[in-house]
Amino acid sequence: MPTPQKPSRLRDWVMLAKPGIVITNMMTAVAGLWLAPINVSLPVTAAAIGGTGLLVAGSGAFNQIFERDTDAFMKRTAVRPLPSGRMSIAEAAIIGTVEILLGMWLLTAFVNPLAAFLGLLATLVYVCVYTPLKRRSSLAVPLGGVAGAMPPAIGWTAATGTPDIGALALFAVLFWWQMPHFLGIALYRAADYQNARLQVAPAPRGYQRTVFWARVISLLTLASVLALPLLIDGLGWPFMLITLLGTIGPMTYIVRPVDYKNVSLWGKRVFLSSLVSLPLFAVAAFVQRFLT
Repeated sequence: MPTPQKPSRLRDWVMLAKPGIVITNMMTAVAGLWLAPINVSLPVTAAAIGGTGLLVAGSGAFNQIFERDTDAFMKRTAVRPLPSGRMSIAEAAIIGTVEILLGMWLLTAFVNPLAAFLGLLATLVYVCVYTPLKRRSSLAVPLGGVAGAMPPAIGWTAATGTPDIGALALFAVLFWWQMPHFLGIALYRAADYQNARLQVAPAPRGYQRTVFWARVISLLTLASVLALPLLIDGLGWPFMLITLLGTIGPMTYIVRPVDYKNVSLWGKRVFLSSLVSLPLFAVAAFVQRFLT
């Protein structure tokens, strides 16, 4: 019988960064760049995307430092380098600090102060507000959404240098898009979260309320997407069609009847269906910029 492969140091460094979150945030940052009315040079584009990715990676490292004890109680996260004992707190802190400093340097030196400020704000909200609040209140969920909605605004302001309505519109769409995703995983992984005593998952008596809010928020998401052509000039029908597909797809699962004896199945379907939204947003932005 073959012995299981031991995690390598490089693999642990990658895991510390939360690569899936890094990639999706970089995708939405480049989407913001593509949708902005001003073209930017390749070096500025690379710095904006790279700086955003590094800030997200550094934030993920500090998130795992602060959550190493609760991560140990959840099957999904117990294999991470810190709760498993494969990495020291000092090593993780050094890696996270270097990533954040490099990200801030890229945004400050090669992009503009506003993009750097938004990146720093997102980092502080994620690490200093969202992460500790998860232990105390479900309000951590919308505050985490604030950090997650910042990358497209960073991309937009990297091109424009101003905090205009376009940046705010993209921020709003990404903020609302994330909520059903968060609520879906909260129900899907409710047992894990409750075992770790994290407040992001509702108690069983709160399942109906969580489903209700997921449905209300899905309508707000749809409204924010439909408002985009009113707030950003020149958006074509291909962009709107693709973006609406990314919005309506998860809604088809959100509105379905729920078996509250097996609410995790509903949460799983909502969570998995919501994973297509951000990639489709990036595809829509690419089509808008280069094919229309």
